[in-house]
Amino acid sequence: MIVARYVYRVKTYYALTGGFFWSSLGLMKPAERIILKFGGPSAMARALGHRFPTTVQGWKQRGYIPGPQHRAVYMTARREGITLRAADFTDAFEDAV
Repeated sequence: MIVARYVYRVKTYYALTGGFFWSSLGLMKPAERIILKFGGPSAMARALGHRFPTTVQGWKQRGYIPGPQHRAVYMTARREGITLRAADFTDAFEDAV
């Protein structure tokens, strides 16, 4: 129960501030980090031009975005003013800046 509360708080903090430090702790999967940057599955699906958010929700459940979709996600993020790095698409730990 305590762990669930902690993870919820971390996710909320990340969603509100975009804090890269929390993602560097490895508490979120790559797809989840990217989806939060877009503002959630529905917002990301709209930005990508998907009619329904189920595709993006599937990425979130699996924890990763399929390789062939990386370019589309990256280019859409750029167009929307969202900063993405190559490390955001992997499980690799980042250095806290």
